[in-house]
Amino acid sequence: MRISVFGDNVNFDFPSQMRVNLEADKDEMLGRTCFDDNCKKYFKVNITNLSNHVGDSYCPYCGAFEDSQAFSTQEQIEYAKSVAFRQFLGQFGNELKKMEMK
Repeated sequence: MRISVFGDNVNFDFPSQMRVNLEADKDEMLGRTCFDDNCKKYFKVNITNLSNHVGDSYCPYCGAFEDSQAFSTQEQIEYAKSVAFRQFLGQFGNELKKMEMK
């Protein structure tokens, strides 16, 4: 990422993606919500199966088929955003500290 600071171009070393892990419940299940506007039903999947699964997933109620991230609940999305934002702020602070001595 390139940011102009006081007329100087500065390159910051930020990852283009951040991974946020969601915790399963005591039964190793993770809640999901169908993204289809005609369904929107809540269901659970086994976290082990989900983490070993590559590719698309489906809603057990309506059969909607999409990447597994499309089934994230709104709460999971908000949680991931908050974790990613905190990670970004921490990294940004570290990058600014590096510039203090220049």
